[in-house]
Formats: sequence, structure tokens, C-alpha cells
Amino acid sequence: MPPSAIPRSVIVMVNEVFIDGPEFVYEKRLLGGSNIDALLRQIEANTGGGKTTPTAEPAKDGKVAKPMKFAVKSFVLKDAKVSVIAGGQAVAVTLPTITITDLGIAEGGITADQLATAVLKRVLVQMGPAAAQALTKIGMGALEGGSDGAKGALNKLLGR
Repeated sequence: MPPSAIPRSVIVMVNEVFIDGPEFVYEKRLLGGSNIDALLRQIEANTGGGKTTPTAEPAKDGKVAKPMKFAVKSFVLKDAKVSVIAGGQAVAVTLPTITITDLGIAEGGITADQLATAVLKRVLVQMGPAAAQALTKIGMGALEGGSDGAKGALNKLLGR
């Protein structure tokens, strides 16, 4: 059945969504925030922050159509890889498996935008510590490289 044939009053029940091995790019900005933070803010702005149902466009008959709603019993994101980029350097890290259950069940269904926001927020919770660890590695590498460069310059000055 094509999605357009599903009545809008019906909640689409999904038993499982399993995503294996997605790749994300996390770019830390010098002035704070990241590309993922910006994406989440944009999704929330477009959907009313998940607090309200987005305004539906009028149907062909002039009546306001309800947005299609979904409920997901199990969402699993496994072996996600994140490339963390800061200061022109990149470090790859793997996120732990993320399992979310009963998305939209208590609410009687949620829109696709609300579903995306809920999933992205959970991914960000895992991505934050992984990105911090990677940024620490990037920073330590830069410090070590700077230290080696300073030692080399000092040795040249001293004629070693």
C-alpha cells in the first residue's frame, strides 16, 4: 500500500528500525556549537520544538489534513562511526549501540519530524562524550606536535 493511501487518522506502527554502521561527521566550531547542534535547532524550529504538532497543509478537499503519525517499538543504531573534525584535524570514533524503545507509544503516535528529533537527541547524548574524547586526542596531538616543534627550534638555536 503506498503511503498516500494510508488514512491520516491511522498511526503507523513500526516494530523495529535497525540501522547498522551509519557514518556521521561532527564539526566543532571555534565559537561554540557544532553542525549537529545546528541541525537539531533547525529541526526543532521547523517542528515547533516537538511541543506542538506542525501545521498541516490543506488537503485537496479544502479540509486541514492531519499529519501522519508513527509509533516505533524498537529503534537500534549499531556501529555508528563519527568523524570528529576540529582545527583542521579529524579523529574517528565508534559510538556504543543506541537502543530506543516505544517511540511515540505514550503520545498516541508522533510525526516524522518529532521522530527524527527524538532519535537525533539520543544520538547527540552518545555523540557528545565520544566527540569530547576525540577532541581531547586532537588537542593532545596538537600540543605534542607543538612541543616537538619547539624542541626542534631550540635545538637549532643551540646548534644541536
